[in-house]
Amino acid sequence: MEIPDRVALGQFARERHVHYDVEREVVEGEHREVVGFRVRLFAAHGKSGPGTPMCPKCVELLRELQSFVERLVLPGEAASRTEIVPATPALYESAEDRNEDEVALTVHVRCQSPEHRQPGAGEDLCLRDVRERLEAVGVPRR
Repeated sequence: MEIPDRVALGQFARERHVHYDVEREVVEGEHREVVGFRVRLFAAHGKSGPGTPMCPKCVELLRELQSFVERLVLPGEAASRTEIVPATPALYESAEDRNEDEVALTVHVRCQSPEHRQPGAGEDLCLRDVRERLEAVGVPRR
């Protein structure tokens, strides 16, 4: 797995305390089926003053996070199964550090292959490429 700009991406991840969480998308029917995952990435905005949605720093950080995701997650095998969900620049209180606010961006990962949808397949098959790329530049899952 080759990651272009690996050093720069890792530096951004460290400086902005980038981390992610995963939420399953399940379809109920005859059988419960995992059809995809929402991977939410968070980047620290800081609290250098009263942060408000749409503040210039918030908008710029969201642009930087989107560029980070485009360079890291979208290339490779996952490209045909991933899309960045358009985001509104909004601030969230950090669950990890009360002295930080964060911006968030969601990547939708579709599980297209039948083996991805098997009961018990979990995240391994569908998210492997995305998770490995995030971990390679030091982005932890929270």
